[in-house]
Amino acid sequence: MKILFPCLVALVVLGLAAPATAAASSSSADDTLKVKRFLSSYFLKNEDTRDPSVHVAMAFADLKGDGQLDAIVYVSGGGYCGSGGCTTLVLVPSASSYKVIMDEPITIRPIRLLRTSTKGWRDISVIRKGELRGDHFEYDEIVRSFNGSRYRDKRKVPLMGSARLPGKDLIAADNDGMPLYQ
Repeated sequence: MKILFPCLVALVVLGLAAPATAAASSSSADDTLKVKRFLSSYFLKNEDTRDPSVHVAMAFADLKGDGQLDAIVYVSGGGYCGSGGCTTLVLVPSASSYKVIMDEPITIRPIRLLRTSTKGWRDISVIRKGELRGDHFEYDEIVRSFNGSRYRDKRKVPLMGSARLPGKDLIAADNDGMPLYQ
């Protein structure tokens, strides 16, 4: 403890330890469990069994500035991935459950919360495989904006090296998530 406290003070003084913001926030184990329960029933509408290969990586953020945490979920495994990527969902609290306001089947991590907003909701970006150029694929950062009822494509920005639109990763490129059905 004697060593950790001075290190924490140094991080705060140097500005390396950022305080939590209203835009992106950590969730409780209860939030995660509620989302997993919702997804189990949501996906079982289209499946016969619980596929043990299905994994979910999730993050929580206040997308509309109302103080409620919305869930951003990257679903991999099972039938939720194809040659162009996997499925990303955005869920908003609705009564005691959730409502799906984005279900994008062809995305690649990272899933990012951008600094921009549309109609009072924060914009999100996903990566999508683009055109085949010679022997490799080009990739685009797709800005997803709220249209009043759902998140839709707003524009695509070709990726140039590691340059990204201003924002922060909600679900990192290396986040494989956790099994959904455990």
